[in-house]
Amino acid sequence: MPRCYRTFRPWLLVRDKSELDGQVLAAFARFARAYGATPGTAVPRPPAAWSNPAPKSERLSTPFGKLFSVVRETDDEQAGSLA
Repeated sequence: MPRCYRTFRPWLLVRDKSELDGQVLAAFARFARAYGATPGTAVPRPPAAWSNPAPKSERLSTPFGKLFSVVRETDDEQAGSLA
């Protein structure tokens, strides 16, 4: 669990948001698995001609594309959301 969330987590739990806490922890676990499967120690470079709004399937199969896909799948796209 990232240090920043460890600091914030008690505030969430005091407000009886344990279900949301579980979702956040699951998202961090997905990120950790995806990043752990990425070669090297840095975020990979995007492939040439990368497009965030509409990445092509062959570009999504690159290390960067796989990481991007996990982040995009986890984003809740709600107004007021951080991501």
